[in-house]
Amino acid sequence: MKLSGGKRMTVEELYAITGSYNAHNIIEKLGIIVTEVSFSVLNELAICDPQQGLIFIRNDLSNNLHEFALDHEIGHIVMHNDIQSPLYMSGNKSKIEKQANDFAIELVAKNHKIPEEQVVKYLNDTFPFLKLNNKKTRCVNNVSENVI
Repeated sequence: MKLSGGKRMTVEELYAITGSYNAHNIIEKLGIIVTEVSFSVLNELAICDPQQGLIFIRNDLSNNLHEFALDHEIGHIVMHNDIQSPLYMSGNKSKIEKQANDFAIELVAKNHKIPEEQVVKYLNDTFPFLKLNNKKTRCVNNVSENVI
């Protein structure tokens, strides 16, 4: 199933199409191609080409980090498939990365039936390099600030 460009899908809209919050089920239903690669090939956790529905993910990630990274890239595919240049080269990287993080947090929470705050706390405690914020924060010029 190819997604039409320009449609930014929510987690609930994705669920309505795929019937699942599980990354592997979503990948299968949407026909996304996932290729695992070694750290020597990919320094990032994962990258994707939203227009082609391709994800490249490192093969040395723990199960939990693997799930979050897949959900993050799925977020790019369903929300950012209208971006013409590769995501890592786009000018609004911090905004789109925050959107993909929020999408992944929500997807993980719904898949495991736990609060989003618990997902953020676990990921930040276990993988502090992620520096995740919850949806009550926003990124402005790569600086997070609270939204009241």
